[in-house]
Amino acid sequence: MLRPLRILLVDDEAAILEITEEFLEISMVADVDTASSATEGLAKLELGSYDAVVSDYQMPGEDGIAFLKKLRSRGIEIPFILFTGKGREEVVIEALNSGADFYLQKGGQPEAQFAELENQIITAVERRRAEEAIIAMNSKLSAAVNLTRVAFWSFGFADMTIHTDDWQWATVSTDGTADDGTEMKLADYLQQFVHPDDVGRVSQFFEAISANHSVHEVGRIQYREFVGSGAYRWVEVTLQVVNDAVGNAGTGFGAIQDITEHKEAERTLRESEEKFSKAFHNEAIAMALVRLDNGTVIDANQRFASLNGYSRDDMIGRSLRELIKLVEPTILDELAQGLRDESQVVRKELKVRRRGGELWTALASAQVLRLEAEDVVILSVEDISERRSMELLVETEKRKMRAGMDLARLASWEYDALTGYFTFDDSFYSFLKTSSEKECGQHMSWDRYLHEFVHPDDRETVMKTVRANIESDFPGDFAQFVHRIVRKDGETRTVMVRITPIRDSDRKVLKTFGVNQDITEQIPFGEWKSPGSNEEPRKS
Repeated sequence: MLRPLRILLVDDEAAILEITEEFLEISMVADVDTASSATEGLAKLELGSYDAVVSDYQMPGEDGIAFLKKLRSRGIEIPFILFTGKGREEVVIEALNSGADFYLQKGGQPEAQFAELENQIITAVERRRAEEAIIAMNSKLSAAVNLTRVAFWSFGFADMTIHTDDWQWATVSTDGTADDGTEMKLADYLQQFVHPDDVGRVSQFFEAISANHSVHEVGRIQYREFVGSGAYRWVEVTLQVVNDAVGNAGTGFGAIQDITEHKEAERTLRESEEKFSKAFHNEAIAMALVRLDNGTVIDANQRFASLNGYSRDDMIGRSLRELIKLVEPTILDELAQGLRDESQVVRKELKVRRRGGELWTALASAQVLRLEAEDVVILSVEDISERRSMELLVETEKRKMRAGMDLARLASWEYDALTGYFTFDDSFYSFLKTSSEKECGQHMSWDRYLHEFVHPDDRETVMKTVRANIESDFPGDFAQFVHRIVRKDGETRTVMVRITPIRDSDRKVLKTFGVNQDITEQIPFGEWKSPGSNEEPRKS
């Protein structure tokens, strides 16, 4: 894309806004604006221009779907993604039926979740832009080929007189009639209705046909015709000659057609071609034009050539298969088949070797176009080698961090006070000696966790302690306590729980983030103290 996307985030949770904004600005290099309610978001959309909206569902006042419906009712067709913790099927169905482009549920691995959000934003924006481009192109083509009203007429070469119907005069004269009904001398027509700059050409056209006629000869000319109030239209006149008995040009029969829209379409098409040429040769995006049937490069900009280690002249006229060396060559056949079947390929990641042997990562998109009676492919490529290297580095650091947490016997979790559900990642399930597959996903209700994984003797005190910390307006932003868990393998372990809340403006807890640490070896079972108890630890 030629410029950073402008994205509007709408969410009543300040922490979610901040995290999402930071990720999109770094990962997508996006220009992100935020709003804390649907009302504020609507006001910003009316004042500014955005490429996409990412909105929460459950917000004070209007929820995300009501916000979406209001946008669509006002004709605002901006790409819209519902990004929410609500996962009910009816919410998803209503969102999509109301015009949402995508629906994404919060929770789970942040990196995977935000990567999916990024992908949905890019896909929605590109899809909307593609739809708009298709509409614009169809409009131009329609204007170029549309047949407008036609008036039929005859021309007498002997007296140089035009004979036509009332419709012709109605389209060019102010009072809807010619001075002599349906007849007019050519000289009068030239003086009254033909653009001064075209009079000479039109006069010569009639004179040439009269002097150099042949049986059934057809002449054709385009010029500007006056239609009143200082305005002109473009017309095309066709004239077929019929000779008299001695072989002279007796009568000409023809038609006059309004081609103003056609001329305007030609001008617009020229401007569009000039714009396409400028965009194509812009060095910001690597682009090539390739024949679909044999993969021959018709044209390529210098950016595309440089990425592959060639000059532009080196690539033109040669096979793309010969020039582009993929690490997995069979992928090229898959891409070609995808273009034949679907007419497009969107954001396909490829490993490519440059002419000099250097390996790089490409993100390719392609679209089949019909150009001069031939199917061609417009191919755009982005070098994402550096981005992938950074992602690999980040993933390596994350693995180190997870390894460190495993060594410290730490596992993190998240609790949504609005839904009453925990979100556990793979490391937490491993902590409990189970997995997300066995537990049917990463989400688990408070009651289920309490009864399946908390020691029976500790449930009541844990429930009181946790609810006091999570759901009450407890002072401070950090709390910790100790209790016992029963893992899936039946083993009892002692854990230290540390939690920190996310609050709204009324100090109500919306979410809670927590970390559990296995301290069984630090506090032997016999020395364990019940949470909330004032008794001294028991000695074995």
